Amino acid sequence: MIGPPPRPSTFSGRGGATPNALQRWSRRRAGVLDAVDPRRFPAKLYDLVDGHSQVPEDEAIVTWCENGLAFIVRDLNRFCEEVLPAHFCHNKWASFIRQLNLYGFRRITQGQSSGAYWHKFFQKGEPHLLRGIKRSRRQGSGAKKKQQQQEQ
Repeated sequence: MIGPPPRPSTFSGRGGATPNALQRWSRRRAGVLDAVDPRRFPAKLYDLVDGHSQVPEDEAIVTWCENGLAFIVRDLNRFCEEVLPAHFCHNKWASFIRQLNLYGFRRITQGQSSGAYWHKFFQKGEPHLLRGIKRSRRQGSGAKKKQQQQEQ
């Protein structure tokens, strides 16, 4: 039985999928990969900070601190509108901070670098140290454990 010829696709290799649909799929897939490879976020973050540090300081959205041991977001609105969507699958500051916390970054609250974020393995010019950054396991509320204990 001979059927009609296959319908030409708008994007080769994905049978009718549009380029925009593939981009959305790729972005969702990247989120899945972040969960599989926990070192992906620190590497993306390092590239983000290092890349944006090349512009003059008065135009910088995010940059390394003077000592190179921490990074600071200088323009929060532009960071959320321009930088986050370009590197991650969201534009929410709270989601970004949650990721920083899951990977053990700490906010500096005093001194010249106040407002910056620090991790002992996240340093300017030392990308090989990123291997030392581990994602912490999420701690649940314990409600499920309490319920299991009450049942016993």
